[in-house]
Amino acid sequence: MATGTKSKMPRRPSAGTVQAMIDEIQRATKGRHMRWVMVDDVARRLNLDDAAVDDAIRQAEAKGLLVAEGKPPHSVCLKAAGGFGS
Repeated sequence: MATGTKSKMPRRPSAGTVQAMIDEIQRATKGRHMRWVMVDDVARRLNLDDAAVDDAIRQAEAKGLLVAEGKPPHSVCLKAAGGFGS
C-alpha cells in the first residue's frame, strides 16, 4: 500500500512552481502584459491545488511579477514592469 502519495503538487510552492505559473500565464497571454487569466485555468494546466496556487500567487505578487484580483484570487495578469523576460 502506497502511503503519502499525492495527485497534485505540494502545498508550499517552490521557486520552480512560481516560475511555472508565470510561464503558463505568459503562454496564455502570448507574453502580453495586463491580460487577465483565470486562476482555475492555470491551476488545472499545472495540476496545482488551491493552497499551492494561492501561495504561488502571493509569492509572485510580492516579487512584483503579477497582479491578482479577488480574495482568494480568481484572476491574474502579468505586470508591465515585472522584471522578467517575455
